[in-house]
Amino acid sequence: MKALYFLWWLIFGYSLRLFYRKIVVLNGKRNSEGSTIFISNHPASFMDPLIVSRFNNAIVFFLTRSDVFTRLTHPIFKSAHMLPIFRQQDGGNTNEKNKEVFKKCSDVLLRNKNILIFGEGLTDDVFIRRVKPLKKGALRIGFTALESCNWEKKIYISLVGINYTQANLYGSDILLSNSDKICLNDYREAFEENPSRTISAINRDLELMLQDQLTHVESEENAGLHEDIMMLTRKGMHPICFDKQLSLEERWNYSKSLATWLNKQETSALDELKSLMTEYRKRLSSTKITENNRYLKANNKWKLTQNFCRFTILFPMGILGILHAGIPYLLVKKFVEKSFKRDVFWASVKMILGIIIIGLINLPILFLGSKFFPCLSLLEASIYVSLYYLSIGIFAYAAYECKLLISVFWNQFQMRNIDLSKLNQQREIIINKINQEISL
Repeated sequence: MKALYFLWWLIFGYSLRLFYRKIVVLNGKRNSEGSTIFISNHPASFMDPLIVSRFNNAIVFFLTRSDVFTRLTHPIFKSAHMLPIFRQQDGGNTNEKNKEVFKKCSDVLLRNKNILIFGEGLTDDVFIRRVKPLKKGALRIGFTALESCNWEKKIYISLVGINYTQANLYGSDILLSNSDKICLNDYREAFEENPSRTISAINRDLELMLQDQLTHVESEENAGLHEDIMMLTRKGMHPICFDKQLSLEERWNYSKSLATWLNKQETSALDELKSLMTEYRKRLSSTKITENNRYLKANNKWKLTQNFCRFTILFPMGILGILHAGIPYLLVKKFVEKSFKRDVFWASVKMILGIIIIGLINLPILFLGSKFFPCLSLLEASIYVSLYYLSIGIFAYAAYECKLLISVFWNQFQMRNIDLSKLNQQREIIINKINQEISL
């Protein structure tokens, strides 16, 4: 593992644990062997390689779009195990350029290392729980490596499903699911007889394997209904409306089962349920509340005393978070949202730039902080100052939590005189219909 990769591994592990509420990895022990090409879905742009490389129990080299490699960034990205991949939209003779990339990937695999490839090739602007058609580049890399070593080395493929409750939402959850591995050496005879047909056949199988690791809603028309049902039942992967008694794996299984059920239905059979959900969301919007706020009030779960105690404890650290990270974060936020037109990039880029800029701005603490402890030895003062510096991320987390708690208090105040009876009745009708029609 190169030094910079290990440094990113530590820093992003710390930051991602603060950003996401829970991260669960299923079947991660299957990744112990090397020479594996991990093929993953690509729902959240730059966030995906951070998540997989940090939490999926395997050190990886990963392919990255070539246009982010410059004279300045190339040595940094190379040290972080990143390899450029050239896309048709980038222009030029991409096939020739990618042959050299494939050769480098072959060298990585033959050294018993791993490659991570996002097989879908691109990220949707609108987050939909599904698998898009897989590109064939991963298989071409695998077979290129096998041919270069005369099939003497075993090369594996493994599918990784990245399941976000909501990728760019602070406090949401992630479940990574790993498939069984397949050994490309087993396809030698078929590949040597007809390479193109063999790659196409394996690629179809890989798509089905990846679907098993994810929630896969085949029709975009049903994606909204899938989210709405999870929101009302509080059983699935909705980022906010969920039953905290259920484990993340149980919620993921419900989400998958619900998608499978929807995929089997005729579109017209879902029209009535969609219509009821549309009317319910309109009523929510006209009342100016969210489903989660309605649920909290209807079930008397605002927990004012508990939230106030939490706010009181976090507030002093939150002030430190504002002092050390507030202004830098606002500058990063403004820059990213102005520079990147696609908001699917925002969360990951804000986090990466935020870590760098906040870390650099606060770096003088390490050199000047010891002067505030004249009664301590230099070693003791250095330890305290270093611990304080490393806690800046926790202070920033406390500041954000305080902001959310203030929103909770304000929502509770606004809803104190709202009559929810008609909204609750309408919701009960939809829940009864869901229970009647959907058996999971």
